[in-house]
Amino acid sequence: MTDRRYFAYLLRCWQSSEEERLVWRVSLEDPHTGERIGFATIEAAVAFLRERLWTICQRPSDYQAPPDQAA
Repeated sequence: MTDRRYFAYLLRCWQSSEEERLVWRVSLEDPHTGERIGFATIEAAVAFLRERLWTICQRPSDYQAPPDQAA
């Protein structure tokens, strides 16, 4: 993975049956590399994006943790 201050993902969401109930699945695809990452929940995809943003931040003071994750 290159260290860049810009990134893009194609977001795909769909419903899938799991034990007689519908659940949402999510994938993110990097259009630069074609890499696709799958997630079992929307929350997992959001956590990945949150971590990705944190990783590329040059100055940690630029990042404001969401209220539910404030230390």
